[in-house]
Amino acid sequence: MTRQHASALSHDHGASQSRGGNARGIVRGRNLDRHSRSKFRLKGHTFSRMMASRPDSIRSVGEANLLRVMDKPRSTRRNWVKRQLLDDPPDGRYDELAVVESVALAAIFDAVSAEDAPIVWKVGRQAIADYVATPLSDGEASPLDLVFDQRWASVTACRDLESVVTAARVGRPVYVIPLGEHLTRARRAFWALAVAPKADGRRRDSRAKKQSDASSGSGS
Repeated sequence: MTRQHASALSHDHGASQSRGGNARGIVRGRNLDRHSRSKFRLKGHTFSRMMASRPDSIRSVGEANLLRVMDKPRSTRRNWVKRQLLDDPPDGRYDELAVVESVALAAIFDAVSAEDAPIVWKVGRQAIADYVATPLSDGEASPLDLVFDQRWASVTACRDLESVVTAARVGRPVYVIPLGEHLTRARRAFWALAVAPKADGRRRDSRAKKQSDASSGSGS
């Protein structure tokens, strides 16, 4: 049975329950090393999230490149940060997980209602962190699908087709949110755009020196 067939199983009644642009489908994604834990609240529920330490050797991207990969306006992400759905580093440097989480949350908001998205995110965030903890390969993305049963507000993270079929077999429409391929592309984009902090600092110093030299030259 193909992945498209599994998607069809979970969507066969979905068209009759249109939700104003809400998408249903299947995506794919994965890397991350979590050290210290931080707790925060989401809709009255407390859960723990593994946070990455940020030594100077960790590569990062700036906000412009984060938004470029995320494909959402800055105001949207700022709103999610205020709602404690995402974290914002004080130094303005976004590591791989921050980029992948932003892309994943955007996909979830595109798939379900604004009221349901935080419910899906509560389970999906940890599944995404686990996915990103695995090495990034050059081959085909491994699957990661979130099956959301709106009636019971339950979310199942699935890493294979059989799990998707089992979770979607409930006798009513469910949402199958595909994240695997989407997140793998986000990871590859991160590594294409990321710079090491020290290298980034050298670039800024070099630009400043060139500007200073140019000003000196024009003044002489």
